[in-house]
Amino acid sequence: MTLQELQAKVDELAAGNDALAAKNRELLGEVKTLKAKSKGGDIDPEQFAQLQNDNEHLKAELEKATKLSKSEIEKLTATLGTKDAALQNYLIDGGLTEALAKANIKTGLIGAAKALLKGQVQITDKDGNYQASIGDKSLADAITEWAATDEGKNFVNAPDNSGGGARGGAGGGVPSGDLGGGKADRLNAIKSKFPELAA
Repeated sequence: MTLQELQAKVDELAAGNDALAAKNRELLGEVKTLKAKSKGGDIDPEQFAQLQNDNEHLKAELEKATKLSKSEIEKLTATLGTKDAALQNYLIDGGLTEALAKANIKTGLIGAAKALLKGQVQITDKDGNYQASIGDKSLADAITEWAATDEGKNFVNAPDNSGGGARGGAGGGVPSGDLGGGKADRLNAIKSKFPELAA
């Protein structure tokens, strides 16, 4: 249930309570009038008794409606709070995880990056569309910018390159030298380097 639906329900319950209270006041006014008339002997005792019964019944209904509306409002507020928390968790945690992954943050550091950035994220409502953002930027844009900062660079995966033992270059990934070629070539190369193994 959205906040607007909750407000509509609260307004509906308040209007119902107001109507019961107005009817109660009306009946109380009639009872007072009848009491005043009864002192002069111009009232029917049965009519007076019926009005008193109606008044008591309406008072009971008003109390019941008031209790019910308070209980209903508390339930609706609790439900709305739970849904709001779930929505925020989805938008913030899910949004951060997605934005950090797109920014090429190291998998093992995504949790640390989320903890670092989560406090800066806010939820905004644009015409009923809830969005997570940091400052005036979308989450994706803000995280991309953060990943380029000195702090963020510590969290980013190094770009792929052919250095540091990675395969690359003109050899197409096939090792060259004495140990190149097929299995027989490699065995012969080992035997020539280590003649004692050939025996």
